[in-house]
Amino acid sequence: MKVFLIWIFAATASLFMLACGDSAEECTPNDRTVCKEGVVHWVDSCGNQGDKAGDCDCGCNTDFSGCKTPCDCTPDCAGKCCGDNGCEGTCQDNCSLSGQTCNTDTCRCEGTCTPNCDGKCCGPDGCGGTCQDDCALSGKVCNTSTCLCEGACRPVCDGKCCGSDGCEGTCEDNCADNGQSCNTTSCLCEGTCVPDCANKDCGPDGCDGFCGSCGLNFACEEGQCICDNVVCGEVCCAEGEVCDGEACCLSDCAGKQCGTNCAGESCGTCPQGSFCEEGTFTCIIEGVEDCWNGSTCPVSSPYCLFSCREQTSRCCEILPDHPMQVDGTVDDSCEVCCTNPNFPNPVLWPDGEPSCCAVGAPYPFETCGSGEHQCCPRIPASPRQCDGTVVTTCMQCCTDSYPNPVRHPDGSFACCSDSHPYSCVINGQNSCCEDPGQCG
Repeated sequence: MKVFLIWIFAATASLFMLACGDSAEECTPNDRTVCKEGVVHWVDSCGNQGDKAGDCDCGCNTDFSGCKTPCDCTPDCAGKCCGDNGCEGTCQDNCSLSGQTCNTDTCRCEGTCTPNCDGKCCGPDGCGGTCQDDCALSGKVCNTSTCLCEGACRPVCDGKCCGSDGCEGTCEDNCADNGQSCNTTSCLCEGTCVPDCANKDCGPDGCDGFCGSCGLNFACEEGQCICDNVVCGEVCCAEGEVCDGEACCLSDCAGKQCGTNCAGESCGTCPQGSFCEEGTFTCIIEGVEDCWNGSTCPVSSPYCLFSCREQTSRCCEILPDHPMQVDGTVDDSCEVCCTNPNFPNPVLWPDGEPSCCAVGAPYPFETCGSGEHQCCPRIPASPRQCDGTVVTTCMQCCTDSYPNPVRHPDGSFACCSDSHPYSCVINGQNSCCEDPGQCG
C-alpha cells in the first residue's frame, strides 16, 4: 500500500510539471500589439504585456491593436515631455537626451540642460542652441542634410605635441627637435626653443621663425627653393617664359609681325619694300623703297642693306653685315640685319634662308643625322669614318679639345682628339684610334 501511494504521488508530480512546461512553451513572445491611451505594447500569446512598442501621434485605432492611421491631425508637443499631444496621442519623453528629467505634473523637462552634439556639425543641440560646425578642423565638410562631417580626415596638430589630432589619432611629440619638452596638460612645447635650419634654405625654423625666403616664382618645398620652370640668374622664370641669358622673357611672338622673340627665334619677316620697326615689331613701308638709290631710311632704322632673304634693298635698325655660310666662307653678295644683341652673328643656310647665331657661336652648320640648323663656336667639319673616308653630306661641331668629328660604324657621331682622330671599334665598343681601319 505504501509503495502504491508513493507511485501515485510521483505520477501526479510529473503530470503537474509537464503541464507547467507545456504552458510555458505555448506563450510566444511579441505575438501581437495592444494599444492603450496612445501607447502600444507587445503582448505574448498568453496575453501577458511585454515591452513598449511605441507612442501614437493620433491615439489608438478602433480595435486597439495599434496606432490610428492615417493620422489627419498634427501633434503638438512643443516643449512637452508627456501628456496629450492634441491628436489623442501622448507626447514622448526626450528629456534624457539633454541630461534632464520629465516632470509628469507640468510635462516639462527639468534640470540643467546639457547640449547634445555628439557626431553632429549642425542642427539643434537640444538646449535651444545650434551644434557647431567643427568639420574643417579635420579637413572635412559638413553635410547640412545629415549634419555629419564628410570627406577624408586630415590630422591637425599645429602647435600641439600631444592630444587628439582630430582623426582618432594622437599628435606626435616633436618638442625635442628644438630642445624643448612637451607639457602634457596644455599639449604645448615648453622651454627655450633652438631654431633648426640645418640643410634648409627656406621654411619654418621650428621656433615661429623662418630659415630664409625664396626668390620670385620659387616654391619652398621641404626647406629647399624649387623652380618648376627654368632658373635665370637668381630668378625663376614664370610659366611660358624662357631665359635669354640675362633675364626671363616670353618665348612666344604674340603681337609681333617680325623680328625675333627673346630666344632668338624668328617671329616673321617683312615683305619686300618694308622693314621691321624696333620696339613695335611691325612691318613699316614708308621710307624703305630703293634706299640704295638715295632714299632716306627712318631715324629708327637708318641703315640700308641688300637683304639676303628678299633680294632687295631695305632698312635696318643696326649696321648690317654679310652672312657666314656653312663652309666657313662669307657671302658678300647680300646682308643680314641681326637686331637681337644676344644673337648678333648673321648666317646663311644652304637653302638660302638667313638667320642670326648666338654670341660665341658664329658658325652655322647642318647636323649629321637630323639635318637641324645649329650654330658652333668653331668652324664645323665633315666627320671621318672608320675606313678613313669623309662624310661630305653633313657637318659636325666639335670642341677645341676634341676637334675631329667622326662617324662610327653603327651610325652614331662623336668627336676625337688630335692624337686619336679616327673612328674605330675595340672589343665591340666605339672608340677613337691613331690610325684608320679598325672597324670591329
